[in-house]
Amino acid sequence: MPVSPRGADGTEYVVGSTKILIVEDDDRMLALLDVMLEMRGYVSVHAKNFEDAIKAVKRHNFAYVIADIFMSGMGGIEGIRQLKRLDPFIPVMAVSGGWDEITGERTVEAAQAVGADAALAKPFSEDSFEIAFERLKSSGIT
Repeated sequence: MPVSPRGADGTEYVVGSTKILIVEDDDRMLALLDVMLEMRGYVSVHAKNFEDAIKAVKRHNFAYVIADIFMSGMGGIEGIRQLKRLDPFIPVMAVSGGWDEITGERTVEAAQAVGADAALAKPFSEDSFEIAFERLKSSGIT
């Protein structure tokens, strides 16, 4: 995570770039999203679960949040709901491959029902990521 320096309270400051919080517990997916965002000039900050994501949103200003739905701890539907309570204006993109018999498409539709501004079903192409990311950016004030 390219950040510098740290404040006295441990807060990380990103110099000269727009910060995006990625909430993802799969290291390969996290690395992919990281590269795709870096290619577009963004800096990402990572959280492995929604509990850490909520702490990060309380301490930092993020332009956008990209969040997986199924992970350990608090689920993505409740996590998005809580993020939106903390900051109703933060644009959130839900990303999911589904779970068991629930498809990724149905999962991201549920996330949109609780406040996600954009959605992307896994697996996805670079083109579908671009479309969803543009939708995310157009939903925000930033």
